Formats: sequence, C-alpha cells, structure tokens
Amino acid sequence: MKTIIALFTILFLSLTFTASDAVATLNDGEIARAVFASNVEDREPVDNLESLEEGLERVYFFTDLRNFEGHTVTHRWYYNGEKDFEMNFDVGGPRWRTWSSKALTEHHTGTWRVDVIADETVIDSFEISR
Repeated sequence: MKTIIALFTILFLSLTFTASDAVATLNDGEIARAVFASNVEDREPVDNLESLEEGLERVYFFTDLRNFEGHTVTHRWYYNGEKDFEMNFDVGGPRWRTWSSKALTEHHTGTWRVDVIADETVIDSFEISR
C-alpha cells in the first residue's frame, strides 16, 4: 500500500511539474508588434492602419512574435463579434513574423477583431473598424 501511495505521489508531482513548465514556456512568449496593414512586403507591414478606409479590398494582420518557438499560434478573426476565420501558424524560431488577411467588401462596415492565441490561450486581442 505504501508503494502505491508513493507511486501516486511521484506521478502527481511529475504531472504538476510538467504543467508548470508548459505555462512558464508559454508565458515567456510576447507579441513584439501587432499591426493592421494594407499589405505585407518582405515580411514587414507596409503601413499601420488605424481604421479601414472605403475602397480597401483586403486588410492584413501582422504579428512579430518572440519566444513562441515550438508553439502553435492562431490569428482568430471576428467580424462584429462573430467568429469569421482563423489561421494557424507553427512557430519555428525565437522570432517569427507572420500574418493573415481578410478580403473586404463594401458591406463590411463595423468592427473586426483578431485574437492572437497560443496553444488555445488568448494572448491579446486587437480591433479595427470601418
């Protein structure tokens, strides 16, 4: 019986340690930059949009991620509070620049929000409106 209790204790401690390590690794990551842009060229946004102007046909959401290597990061897009689209990225280095985009029509008036998610945890949210 003592052996079984000892094994359960070791198992519990090892699971607790593993979960703590995963959270610590995720918490070390940061979003160095997050920008809505009208385009991305050479892995950099060409501008920093404050709002979506009439006539803009596509909006990009760019993130410069630090220390998310080995994690999956998601850009989850919402339009007027409704989930619209998501794009997953497997981060392959300590600095990872990535972007997603949405085509716009004249009917897309309102608010777009992008949640940046790492391993199913929302890291931050960003909004832009037309």
